[in-house]
Amino acid sequence: MLGVRLRIVTRDGLEVIDTGSTRSMMGEQATPKNGSNGPTDDAIQSSMPIVTSSQRFVATVYISRLHPDTDLLDQDALFRRSTNYSLIVSALVAAVLALVLSFFVSQRLVRPIRAVTAAAQAMEGGNLSHRVQAAGGDEVAELGLAFNRMAEALSHQEKLRKNLTADVAHELRTPLATIQSQVEAFQDGVMDPTPERLESIYEETVRLARLVGDLRQLSEAEGGQLVLHAVPLDLNEFVAETISGLEPRFAEENVALETEYAAEPQIVLGDKDKLRQVIINLTSNALKFTSESGWVRISTATEDDWRTLTVADNGTGIAEDDLPYIFERFFRADKSRSRATGGAGIGLAITKQLIEAHGGTITVTSTFGQGTTFTIRLPKTQAQS
Repeated sequence: MLGVRLRIVTRDGLEVIDTGSTRSMMGEQATPKNGSNGPTDDAIQSSMPIVTSSQRFVATVYISRLHPDTDLLDQDALFRRSTNYSLIVSALVAAVLALVLSFFVSQRLVRPIRAVTAAAQAMEGGNLSHRVQAAGGDEVAELGLAFNRMAEALSHQEKLRKNLTADVAHELRTPLATIQSQVEAFQDGVMDPTPERLESIYEETVRLARLVGDLRQLSEAEGGQLVLHAVPLDLNEFVAETISGLEPRFAEENVALETEYAAEPQIVLGDKDKLRQVIINLTSNALKFTSESGWVRISTATEDDWRTLTVADNGTGIAEDDLPYIFERFFRADKSRSRATGGAGIGLAITKQLIEAHGGTITVTSTFGQGTTFTIRLPKTQAQS
């Protein structure tokens, strides 16, 4: 690269290295120059002896030009130019490769992000069914999957909102139509306002008031506006006191009401009115869907840092397909039941919100035709933890 040839010749005249030859070790007798042991070469510009540490001469290094018109003094500049040229070429090649690679990498990253952006714009326009193609296991694919999950949740919530509007209108329309028809009949003189007919109107009015109250309570619970007046209480004593008022109904339906309480006190921090509403709702539902000679069992226990309350029955049970929706508003597992026997379908939704407001959870397991079990978990109080 520098246009220089190096040769090493021993003191005996043997040429051992020649950079201008295809052989690195020559081992041949060098052609003498002017009676010396060195090689004959008019292009030789300088030579340098090789001596040992004891100053014993062993060989000579000859430096010669490959091109006679090139001076060795210019080799330093030639080396710098060659090095700079190599660096510039390498930098240009690296820059081109970097641009090419960055283009393909950026396209791979930007393409799914553009797809997510397009899907978000479609959702903004009201198309909640739009999804993105998410493939691979990198962060961009995770973003696509997260977006699809969000879209599914929004689509489900939108469906619930529409169903809620339709269900509320349906629930209100029936009693209002009954009241309206009877009042019009009274006004037209078709029917007399007897105590029995007035009692029917009163019952429809009470049902309307109860439905509106339940909807208001559910809205407050879902919006985090529910006010709890929590006090320490023993679940064992509280459950026994609450279900005592239900015993006549169980006796009338010929359904056994069984209890199994934990040996030690089950202290929790709860709102008595809200928890009483939960227990009555679950126990009444169990009675409603349990046949004659069946049983409903209420039990309490301790499970790690939780106090558990279980309401089980051997009634009709819930179909497996209906279990994921059992806590949704206006959902009825048995579509054939009327509002008089099946309720408005928001009792379990309110129950779930009330338990979660206490920092607890409620779950359900069921086998169709064999029975259902609701399990409530409430955190221990600080004094009991």
